[in-house]
Amino acid sequence: MTKENKGETMAMRIKKLRQAAGLSQKDLAKYLGVSRIAVLKYENGCSRPVRRLDKIASVLGTTADYLLVGRTEEKEPLSKVLSEMLLPSEVKLLKTYRQLDDKGKAVIDATVGALGSFVKK
Repeated sequence: MTKENKGETMAMRIKKLRQAAGLSQKDLAKYLGVSRIAVLKYENGCSRPVRRLDKIASVLGTTADYLLVGRTEEKEPLSKVLSEMLLPSEVKLLKTYRQLDDKGKAVIDATVGALGSFVKK
């Protein structure tokens, strides 16, 4: 079943999906290989990310068609798909990590890197 969200711009859809995924502009920028300012411009409608549309759609768990015109096939929301793939404790860890400032994330990244020798093979 196809559904359209009229009145909503591509910029609004990108922002809404990014927030629903629990990502900051900086997080999304990192995934896309662009600056936070570029993501800000996408979300304000000052710039259209035509060359990065497929990548944005992939990161946000949607389609380029939805981002462009608001039309989509009914699909499971990314948050539901992830919650079915991850344990509740893993979801909690990810949510906490996303709320950390850059310094806190750096500490966690270093700690996880140091734990590499404990990984089961």
